[in-house]
Amino acid sequence: MSRLGKRPSKMNDSAKLPAHTLLEQKSIIISILSDFADEGDRLIAYLDHIGFDLCALASPHDLGNAVLGHYRIKAGKYDIHRACNDLASWPPIAAEIARQMDIKAEG
Repeated sequence: MSRLGKRPSKMNDSAKLPAHTLLEQKSIIISILSDFADEGDRLIAYLDHIGFDLCALASPHDLGNAVLGHYRIKAGKYDIHRACNDLASWPPIAAEIARQMDIKAEG
């Protein structure tokens, strides 16, 4: 308890996590893409969901670097929180999260 009689506020969980290295940041983003590697239609739907413009690609081989650029904040820093939120808000994933939460709530 603080001297004001209130409990100190808890840090949010993300504040407790160490910063990710550049390689870890890139790996997180690329791993999301790799989940769709064999599912072209779902990959295109997901890229549309995150607001990625496929017309900006000169070649399909540029996709990984272009998506990294989509999440790049500045040199050496990628917005992995946004990438993870984009994944969690994609309707098929969001529906599964809601289903799992319902199961857990029913306990």
